[in-house]
Amino acid sequence: MKAIILAAGEGARLWPLTQNRPKVMIPVAGKPILQYVVEALRDSGITEIILVVGYRREKIMSYFEDGARLGVHISYVFQNKLLGTAHALFKAKGETDYEFVVLPGDNIIDSRVIKDLLQERKEGEWAVALSSSRNASKYGVVFMSGGRVKRIVEKPKENRSDIISTGIFLLTEEIFKYVDEAIMEREYALSTVIQSAIPGQIVRGVKTEGTWQDAVYPWDLLDLNATALRMIHGGIAGKKEPNVVIKGHVEIGEGTVLRSGTYIEGPVVIGSGCDIGPNAVIMPEVSVGDNCVIGPHTTLETSILMSNCYMGSHSYISHSVIGDGTVMESHFKNMVGSAIIRVDEIREVERIGAIVAEDCRFGAGVTLAPGVMIGTGSIIEGEKLVSGAVPENGRVL
Repeated sequence: MKAIILAAGEGARLWPLTQNRPKVMIPVAGKPILQYVVEALRDSGITEIILVVGYRREKIMSYFEDGARLGVHISYVFQNKLLGTAHALFKAKGETDYEFVVLPGDNIIDSRVIKDLLQERKEGEWAVALSSSRNASKYGVVFMSGGRVKRIVEKPKENRSDIISTGIFLLTEEIFKYVDEAIMEREYALSTVIQSAIPGQIVRGVKTEGTWQDAVYPWDLLDLNATALRMIHGGIAGKKEPNVVIKGHVEIGEGTVLRSGTYIEGPVVIGSGCDIGPNAVIMPEVSVGDNCVIGPHTTLETSILMSNCYMGSHSYISHSVIGDGTVMESHFKNMVGSAIIRVDEIREVERIGAIVAEDCRFGAGVTLAPGVMIGTGSIIEGEKLVSGAVPENGRVL
């Protein structure tokens, strides 16, 4: 059996983190989100994968190549106009077998989700993996009868059900007949295509107990990171100086040096080639990318620090996402609290630190207010208190 992964989208609601990379390539717990999907398919026995790519596709293709490094075979089809998920699936027409799995590339999943779906399949029937959510209105809400899907309502205004579609389907080639008709009518959402087929096609709902989690907004990445970190087993390939304390599940990459007095409490993932401490503190639910410097007496907790970042001494990061190549001079800190943030619309977030895109520069003593969003390439001079949003290449002088 083959799988089609839909990975062409930008992820605009994750601005500013997707300015230069697709959502599926945002790293959580040391790996791009898309890698979790590929590995889940492999571990469930599906190794023939078709990746539908579009926005910043070179980032995906250069990382995954033909898939051999991960034990799969990947081929690519291109969605040059990002018209929606049904249109993305249409681009893979003719590449599949009679029966195949189609799934989004921007969710954290494990192999059990795929196995649950495959175990429930019956000849000629379609199936969808179901989960539950207290915030079902962010997703496709599913209404069932006798194990069969009767209706899928995308992003309803009211939470009338907590059963949601994961967007992971087991389909047959018959789907392309409905996709063709939908595109002729300029309808590009796959959930709508599935709904249009329900009167004449059995779609079985399969409740999965496997891991499935999505990130819709930047602050959701912290929950996604925490979920991914629960999958790690730990292992230290780097070097520890005397008096380093490590507790819980912690993964440390090759060439990383943990300097004396550093304290790490897992789950934590630290990449390769990092220099940490002395006397740094890394608390649970932290991911650090490759080639990062974390200075003396600096603390991180519940955050994602991407690759090639520099944190000066006596700094503090909490509940934040920091993009590649960002430099924070000494005594940098962010505040954590509730914030009103404008993305697709105004959102109230109960607990958030800062969201910082790649290649930003912060002078010594900068403080970021809760919910601040900093665009790519921005420069903030020392001793500034920053709130709200700073655009791409912004300057706070």
